[in-house]
Amino acid sequence: MPYRRIAWDRTSFKVPERWELSSFRWPRPGRMVIELEDDFSICMHGEWQWSADPRTMRSFLHHLEKRDADLARRADRKEMVDSALGRWTAVIYHFNKTVPESDGKKIRVERNHIYHAAYSAEGFAASFQIQITKDCPLSVKEVGRTFMESFRLHREGMVPWELFDISISMPSAFALKDARFSIGSKHLTFERRKRQLNLWILSCADVILKDAESVEKWCCGFLNSQGGIRGLVFKPTTTGGIVGRRRFPMVITHLRDIAAWCFRWKVRAIHQKEANRILIWVYHYRWEGDLDWLPDWLSAP
Repeated sequence: MPYRRIAWDRTSFKVPERWELSSFRWPRPGRMVIELEDDFSICMHGEWQWSADPRTMRSFLHHLEKRDADLARRADRKEMVDSALGRWTAVIYHFNKTVPESDGKKIRVERNHIYHAAYSAEGFAASFQIQITKDCPLSVKEVGRTFMESFRLHREGMVPWELFDISISMPSAFALKDARFSIGSKHLTFERRKRQLNLWILSCADVILKDAESVEKWCCGFLNSQGGIRGLVFKPTTTGGIVGRRRFPMVITHLRDIAAWCFRWKVRAIHQKEANRILIWVYHYRWEGDLDWLPDWLSAP
């Protein structure tokens, strides 16, 4: 079974190709909790903390120690893994569970294995639990080893974001503030010093645009139906672009502008025919120089 790369919140790593992000959350500032799943169940639970504050890191490590102690207490056996990777420590927990046969007359023992890997670096600490389903032809040791060897941190420069059919890179100055995924639609919201970039990636463009008059008109209707950008009306221009205008005289719609001190909007819709998808982005910014922070691929045809 081949592997694929997942890149999320300034980290990237390889996992079996059928694994996808199923959930994520920010329990506290700088802390991320994710789960990956295959077609049958949860395969990975990951939790990490970004912080330059030693007190925050100590609190996070204490939280991990309590959780890991409970896991070790429930395991029937544990096996230390010699990772030979300096920043990693790993152990495999083995569990034996008795379950009845389908006829109810016999019982059998099911063996489950959890690969637990912990990583630490300056200003970063993480813990991952990997569990392999019965239908996966790979061993938990093989998956865990590949995961640790491929793990990377992306602190500066262009930061990759890869999951589902998304493969993009954003400047490290843009932090993810929200993400929503549904069938055929991915919505990512990034922010840099109050400047906000909303990005939609829509699949099956040939079906979406089948009866549409133009890409721009369809995208205007789509944006006007979204609740994430309040008080803005999107209209196509005569030159084939899109503009956003505030509704007047509704003062409440300007609260976001005043709080961020951003009063300019730039909108772009791109029909990527080879990928059969539509890319829409809306940028709320302050100065013309803020446009220089946007990656080049946002304007590529």
